[in-house]
Amino acid sequence: MSNIDFNYTTSEIAIDSADYTIRIFDIKTLQEKKNFVGHKISSNTVHFSTDRKLLSTGGRDGYLNI
Repeated sequence: MSNIDFNYTTSEIAIDSADYTIRIFDIKTLQEKKNFVGHKISSNTVHFSTDRKLLSTGGRDGYLNI
């Protein structure tokens, strides 16, 4: 885990994981809500959009996922 972003609107946190997944957790319940696989190697960044409806990830593989 090296990148984190917090969605204050929904009380969710997005975290990149060492297994190349992006996980979204509910801060209130500490439950994992979603798990995304998309990068072939680790990600550089995770970021919720300004309207907090989208999550973008940038990977060391050169891809940007939204």
